[in-house]
Amino acid sequence: EVKLVDLRNEHESLVGKFVNAECPDARNMQELGRFLDETASESKEREVFMYCTGGIRCEKAALYLERKQPDIKAVYQLEGGIHEYLEEFGTDDECLYLGGNFTFDMRGVSARGKDNTSEVWRCQRCKDGEPVLTPCGVCVVCRFPLVLCKACMNAPECRGEWTCSHHAHLDGIYSYYAIPNLADDDLTRRIAAM
Repeated sequence: EVKLVDLRNEHESLVGKFVNAECPDARNMQELGRFLDETASESKEREVFMYCTGGIRCEKAALYLERKQPDIKAVYQLEGGIHEYLEEFGTDDECLYLGGNFTFDMRGVSARGKDNTSEVWRCQRCKDGEPVLTPCGVCVVCRFPLVLCKACMNAPECRGEWTCSHHAHLDGIYSYYAIPNLADDDLTRRIAAM
């Protein structure tokens, strides 16, 4: 009867999330809107608990859900977001947050909850290695930040270019830097694949 919803981008929830949270496969507000539409249609006669990094996205999303689905029992928001939750409960044995809180500044991860590497803090490509947050780890197609381990970042077949989950079908095909140096047959193959 209860839904727990993460309102952050997909790479933020790969770094950390609450236990049993539904995480969107979203990279921008348009994709997050589709996730909220699905959540609204699944939330009739239910309570929805939502969280985000600092609480701002939840304010807008709560209003949207209540208008979209008037039969929701109630919508609750985590006051102060993950940031304040981890300040108060991050070192507590009862902490329900797994992994780290992704930030869009030089810290990369501002605070950590419980370590649980089976659910969070995994590389987006291999799903195995522990990621290293770096500003140069972005999708070559859309420039979306990626959560990659050292092995995947240094893989010679990637040539320093990676794709996000939305552009994985272009992995090894779409290349911004390699195009001027490609042979004609390789360029033709890549164009056909795109």
